[in-house]
Amino acid sequence: MKRFVVSEASGCLDLSEATSKYSLSRTHFDMNKFGNPLEEDFQTVREVVEEMIRESPALMAARLQCNCLSFRVSADLYTTNEPEARKVDKPPEYKQDKETRKLFTHLRTTDPRDDKTRIEKSKGGLLKDSYRWILFHSDFRQWRHDHQRPLLWIKGDPGKGKTMLLCGIVNKLKISISKTDLLSYFFCQATDSRINSATAVLRGLLYLLVDQQPSLVSHIQKKYDHAGKALFEDANAWVALSEIFTTILQDPSLNSTYLIVNALDECIATDLPKLLDFIVQMLSISRRAKWIISSRNWPDIEERLERAGHKVSLCLELNAESISVAVGIFIRHKVFQLAYKKKYNGDTRSAVLDHLSLNANNTFL
Repeated sequence: MKRFVVSEASGCLDLSEATSKYSLSRTHFDMNKFGNPLEEDFQTVREVVEEMIRESPALMAARLQCNCLSFRVSADLYTTNEPEARKVDKPPEYKQDKETRKLFTHLRTTDPRDDKTRIEKSKGGLLKDSYRWILFHSDFRQWRHDHQRPLLWIKGDPGKGKTMLLCGIVNKLKISISKTDLLSYFFCQATDSRINSATAVLRGLLYLLVDQQPSLVSHIQKKYDHAGKALFEDANAWVALSEIFTTILQDPSLNSTYLIVNALDECIATDLPKLLDFIVQMLSISRRAKWIISSRNWPDIEERLERAGHKVSLCLELNAESISVAVGIFIRHKVFQLAYKKKYNGDTRSAVLDHLSLNANNTFL
């Protein structure tokens, strides 16, 4: 649509930053009228409702517990002879000892969760309508549900939106996988020395894994007790971390795990071959882990990944129509923001929209 039907404040239930917003290309009159379940707007509404259903048991349980605790505390205040109200027991929490906290501090070069947030903001924000197409793609669904295909390789030229696609996939997996499953990810960036090496990738993935399943720290502890911080930084760091990662993936107590590495081509050239070989090796080590990786469509990367056998490759150049639609949605979203901030009139807004659309070349660049 070329214009707002109503103001954003009127069109959104909640304008807080913590709340996701979803747009429908409809007027108020047609908002709840769908022709069939394959319509894009129907799929959008369906996803939101599914998220609400998934979250509702925990939400209701928390509210019920809160109400029950409130009732008990109130009753105790009126019935107890003690000078203070009885304390309400809290569920046991995992507590790290001093040495474990130090291990976590030394293991962490950066928190991939913070990197993801920073990258999203630097690229103009994550717009759901510009990445949701991949969630319905047959290749993604095959990787998601076929246990014989543990690797999904998303490949494409610069500007095709690989990073934002993976950010969107991370968000989707967070709400769709089981609460006991583990989700670990890493975003490589060539311009940042903290996150552009093979060792940094393993450190980031390990950091999120042990943060979610603390019992796994035992696989790191023994080596750390002998080497300390040097375990993660000296010349043998890659060898040590590779061994640790392997033992973790072989741990019988490991929950189902999803591992995502973005922009492999931004890993320094000397490290990329060993990182690719390691990922391929891990595919045969553990059936509990499923991988998603992204990179440019480089022959060297493809050659090494050929050894993976049962993998799923999703080429963005072969999905040009989906990319074109996603770029168009992103442009319209940003132009509407510009129009609001700069107080464009209708003609100016249309001119900016047309110019960007005609010159985008089907990339987000």
